[in-house]
Amino acid sequence: MTAQKPGPTTAHEEVDTWAMAPSQVRSFIDRVRAETDEQAAPGQRIQYGQDSGEQYLRVHHPPQGETRGLVVLVHGGLWRAELTLDMMTPSAVALAEDGWTVANIEYRRKGSGDDVRDSAEDLIRAIDEVRSALPGLEDAPRRLLGHSVGGTLAFGLAASRPFDEVIMVGAVCDLPGAAFAGLGGGSIAEFCGGGPDAAGDIYAAVDPLTLLDRIGSTTIRLVHGEDDDRIPPVQSRRLYRRATAHGRECSLDLVPGAGHFAFLDPASEPWGVATRSLRSD
Repeated sequence: MTAQKPGPTTAHEEVDTWAMAPSQVRSFIDRVRAETDEQAAPGQRIQYGQDSGEQYLRVHHPPQGETRGLVVLVHGGLWRAELTLDMMTPSAVALAEDGWTVANIEYRRKGSGDDVRDSAEDLIRAIDEVRSALPGLEDAPRRLLGHSVGGTLAFGLAASRPFDEVIMVGAVCDLPGAAFAGLGGGSIAEFCGGGPDAAGDIYAAVDPLTLLDRIGSTTIRLVHGEDDDRIPPVQSRRLYRRATAHGRECSLDLVPGAGHFAFLDPASEPWGVATRSLRSD
């Protein structure tokens, strides 16, 4: 499915979010966060591991008190240490204001983890800690949203713990294929301990195409910018074809004109496409 082409209605029109270079990401995030409610932005910090700098999450509660359920956010960044959960803070605040309890997870990346399996393990530990720290959400809706490789990791979490829906935004859906293509300047192979031929077991532990049979009844929503030159849309198309061929409940939205980073701004129309199901409950 192709979404309607977004118009120039974002609050951040002065930033070209459609074709943003990686060097602009940090300044863009800082600018979006500057317009985020300063009282809401920090969130409730919860530690779930011994690494205080990496193994923690921030919970953002609905300001009105009553919650619609739990949304878990997983940031991307191709496991680069300098790209943190701050990437998703504006989204976390926006979803909390819309009535969701939001858990924004940090996890081990390059410099703190051995390989991608540490990242995947951290997400499982984090969600188990959320369940313990936030009782009362057992019967509430539970959703996952991950951007870029955060979508990859979110899919792996859905294969390990029950969720109603996983939303994968500009995600790496075929991890071996992404490594062979050299996406991310070799970052994938670097944090997977080598190429797919040399480290196939590591790739298989987190690759969505491999984990598809373990996803259970979780609904899969794929959202990708048609102009994404970082993680090309063919990545989402591959998982969509595989999932639908296996009878999984899966949808694909391709957003015309949107690049990889457009979805990080909750004032943008691409973000609205990505979170449509979260606003329809």
